[in-house]
Amino acid sequence: MTLSSAVFIGGLLAMVVVGSVAFIQDPNNAQTPYRPRDLTSSASLTNPSTNLELMVSLNATSIRPVEAVNVTIREFNTLGRSNNVSRSSSWPLGSYGQSFGIGPCGSLNDPMGIAVFRGYFVASNVSSAKSLDLYAIEPYFCPVILPVTSYYFAPLSSSADIQGACVPLGCLTTTVSASVNVSGFWESSNVVGGTFHDLPPGTYTVAAGDEWGSLLLLHFVVG
Repeated sequence: MTLSSAVFIGGLLAMVVVGSVAFIQDPNNAQTPYRPRDLTSSASLTNPSTNLELMVSLNATSIRPVEAVNVTIREFNTLGRSNNVSRSSSWPLGSYGQSFGIGPCGSLNDPMGIAVFRGYFVASNVSSAKSLDLYAIEPYFCPVILPVTSYYFAPLSSSADIQGACVPLGCLTTTVSASVNVSGFWESSNVVGGTFHDLPPGTYTVAAGDEWGSLLLLHFVVG
């Protein structure tokens, strides 16, 4: 399972500077302004309905071609007590066909994932973009995807018991966090395989989301 079945193929990004504001010229996202201070390396958001804090961070906001950006994402229980959160299907951008993952098998049993877009996007227009295919279309030996019903988080922790068909013992205990290296994308012309491309110079948007609807956006530059 890939993060998206569509790969963005477009012209080179061009930058136009007007005063202190830079505009990214992108076929799918024309004239979106940003300033260098917008390139922050971390973000977080607490969902009041679940008391879970989604966190995402980048190891760098500027890299050279052929280098990689490491994206770390995790879910954190903000309560000082255990927190049993029912499974949901309210993934952000879902109605636009986007999917979030943490590897070639998707999000698996984790309630969160990332997607990467070429261009500078914000919450108001990212739903119109197409995410890059970070993994080749290949047959993968993926772990068993469990019939999850809820995540039972420990107090002030990212550790959670995955509850489901294995109740009352719980299916497994896991740390709800992941790390993904992004160095390029795959262009697939056939059902299996494809061509890998290093990230060309330009600006990129990292979207982090979870199944309860939280969405965070960070940006990095290749150049």
